[in-house]
Amino acid sequence: MAELKDIRKSAFITYRQCNRRFDYLYKDPHYWDYGTDKTLPPDDPRQLGNEFHDACDKWYDKMRGATITKNFTRTFNNPFNVEQPPLFEWFNWFMETETQRWIDLEEHGKSGLWYPLACELEVQYKAPGAKVGMTGHIDRIDVLEDNTIQIVEYKAGKSYDMTNKYALSNMNQEIGFYAVLLRDSKAFPDREIKTWKVINPKLGKVWVNRISPISTRAVERTMSEIADKVSNGSTKDFDKNISVLCNWCPYVEECLYGDSIL
Repeated sequence: MAELKDIRKSAFITYRQCNRRFDYLYKDPHYWDYGTDKTLPPDDPRQLGNEFHDACDKWYDKMRGATITKNFTRTFNNPFNVEQPPLFEWFNWFMETETQRWIDLEEHGKSGLWYPLACELEVQYKAPGAKVGMTGHIDRIDVLEDNTIQIVEYKAGKSYDMTNKYALSNMNQEIGFYAVLLRDSKAFPDREIKTWKVINPKLGKVWVNRISPISTRAVERTMSEIADKVSNGSTKDFDKNISVLCNWCPYVEECLYGDSIL
């Protein structure tokens, strides 16, 4: 049997939505490209999210050693070519929000914690004897005042409204995947992975929540289930979940009508 591919976070979420779609995705020769810049046309709205991520990362790099004040963002001259709307508004809102975070930390003598521990962190892990590994790409890792880890995700879509129970459930799944991956890989062995934060510039909102042990246990069970099924290699083990999401599935023709598209 060929070596099994690691389970990406996006593939894990796909499995939770529809087992059969996951099977097609996992066997697709372009498995590693889906959800990356390679598959997004230049005018795709998700490209705005990618550019926002990039601008935020560059900003932190530039701020190391800078003097930050309450009026700092008002005099900061947006150096990362984000003039086009809505990116300009998103980034200025982000700078205001992060400047206030620095001020709050500075009041407690903890301004050094303002700088992320890591940005665009790629983590891979496969347990000894495991059938498949896990791999994920985390937007940002912060250290809080109690020395615990906070997983930070940038989400620029209006569907990422954490007041919506469905969106919150999906985010708990995603963060649960990252939490298990960070914990098992021992990426930060001396710190507890305790909370998550979602920053949504489109909505101008920030949400913070604790990482639920229920979420991490659910991830562990699902990963075990996925490993057993991909090891078997039979499509019949992956049930269809026919829903409105089928309208956007690239495998819908083969799945529903049996016409091979791979």
